[in-house]
Amino acid sequence: MAVASAPEGSWGGGVRVWQLASGGLSAGRSPPERANVADAPMPPLKRKKAFAWITVSAVALTGTGAFAQLGIRETSIVFSLFVRFALAALILLVMAPLERLRSLRTIPTVQWLRVGFVMCSQSALFVYLAEGTLLNGMLLYNTGPLFTPLLAWMLWRKTIRATGIVSIVLGFVGVALVLDPTRSALDGMLLVGLASGFFNSCSQLSLYAGGKGGVALSETDNLFQFFTLCAAASLVALLFRPADLTIGVHRLGESAILASFVALSACGVVNQYARSVAYRNIRNPANLGPFLYLSIVLSALVDWAAYDIVPSRVTLLGGVFIAASAVVVSWRAFHGAVSQAEAEVTR
Repeated sequence: MAVASAPEGSWGGGVRVWQLASGGLSAGRSPPERANVADAPMPPLKRKKAFAWITVSAVALTGTGAFAQLGIRETSIVFSLFVRFALAALILLVMAPLERLRSLRTIPTVQWLRVGFVMCSQSALFVYLAEGTLLNGMLLYNTGPLFTPLLAWMLWRKTIRATGIVSIVLGFVGVALVLDPTRSALDGMLLVGLASGFFNSCSQLSLYAGGKGGVALSETDNLFQFFTLCAAASLVALLFRPADLTIGVHRLGESAILASFVALSACGVVNQYARSVAYRNIRNPANLGPFLYLSIVLSALVDWAAYDIVPSRVTLLGGVFIAASAVVVSWRAFHGAVSQAEAEVTR
């Protein structure tokens, strides 16, 4: 699939270079001379790596939502956002202070876009979690993958394959069943939750674009840069709410609340690191969307274990559809990997 090249630093920057390096050439054409023939099987291996890391991201995302809900109800939304990002940046800073600080010298345009989208997405999610359940909050947040294929087609003309359409349909049906629209009114909070999903999709695509742009930063340096900018943005908002800052600092002195915020930040680091690795190792970002739906199933288990909210049979059926959507995508990718490997053997 041809992708038009774009200037470096733009949304499409580096995509064409990546396409050539990741096996985007047709089977009958020879790779560039400087390419290593032994690296031919790498694309299927990278897809497996992407699927594994996005699964880790889904688990960490559930933890992020659960601990965020605890922090929000004990302090405030704005304070929780600030502490969540500030502690995450601090965790990465103490690992390698000099390297992390040097990463702040050059901040690519895509990083600013990603921070803006994430702040919108996280703010909407935290507003919903302050009043709604974790299950529905994660469900609405994870509607992002439903927007991803369309946005990817608009930005990079990424083709939506038949299996991708089937996967999207299965995932949407599962989402609808878990939400159970017969018992949920379309109110303002629902729209806020959907907004978190839309901006979540935008942030994922900016992460994908940044991963293909050839920025010479390690995963951890890139995350430190990201969390620091998010913490700075949250701090600016928090300064306009001095009462939230005073109450939050006081409550942070309690060991249980401090532990929940540390756990929230740790889950946030793992989630973003795993997601970053996954998007750097996939050809079409829409293929990773169904795996993020796994966090919905895990959120239902957390609601049941922590709040004694038992999922209905309809919710469980929705989980089956959600799992099926991920199976469709993984089956196509692994089947393609096997076919390519067999072609290499028969040459």
